[in-house]
Amino acid sequence: MDEQTARRAIIAVMQMSPRLTYYGLDPAWNDDFQDNRRRLAGDGVEEFQRAVAWLARVPKRPVAGTDHDSQGLRHAAEDWSGDVIGNGAFIAAALHLGFPVEWVRGTHNALIGVEAGAQWPRKKVA
Repeated sequence: MDEQTARRAIIAVMQMSPRLTYYGLDPAWNDDFQDNRRRLAGDGVEEFQRAVAWLARVPKRPVAGTDHDSQGLRHAAEDWSGDVIGNGAFIAAALHLGFPVEWVRGTHNALIGVEAGAQWPRKKVA
């Protein structure tokens, strides 16, 4: 996915999820809310691309379970990609790819409907 396509995808997801920011799912009354939304569509594009690449290799579950949240999953994707992926970029990628996503109340995180970790892509060991 090229940068322009990724940016359009992020903007489309942000329109469907008005609480989504660079840091995850934020309350609109956060002082930095609008800045954090702009940051997702700006700085978050490469991170979104990495998250999409990882999630495209992960089997979906029909519902968001309680065992895999965006924070933990993004770390697995970071290990695989070798670079940083923000929580908001990861959630945006999951929404873009049609994964079930459910907000974890009181946090910036979301539960994501992915299959067990044994099926996740891992960084190849040289």
